[in-house]
Amino acid sequence: MLSLVNQADHSKPFQSTDIIHKVCNELNLSIGYASKIFRESYSMSPKAYLSRVKQQIAQNLLLKPQYSISDISSLLGYKNAGNFSRQFKIWTGYSPNQFRSKDANYFLDKKLFSENFITYNDDPTNDVYRSFDN
Repeated sequence: MLSLVNQADHSKPFQSTDIIHKVCNELNLSIGYASKIFRESYSMSPKAYLSRVKQQIAQNLLLKPQYSISDISSLLGYKNAGNFSRQFKIWTGYSPNQFRSKDANYFLDKKLFSENFITYNDDPTNDVYRSFDN
């Protein structure tokens, strides 16, 4: 199923039900039976799985400043940015703007730290110092 998500036309909105129907049609299975098999294998429904995929895509796109929150919400199939923002806060506990600021600060702090300090390698058998990024 993830390969179908990856192959999707990213210029069109991401619709969970469209993907589930397409997978079921390709496998020649009813939606109910396919959902049962999926739930037994992954301990979640196909919709819950695709919601996680949407969350990961949203988080990755929010790290790219060239995408507005409105662009991301449209791409993920939300009718408006408010619905996307509400769902994103349910997923992460942060609004999209808060997440963008928090992660931008984290990566900036990590880069500054690795440029200015050496941290000890966590392996107790190895006395080699390493940078923060390694």
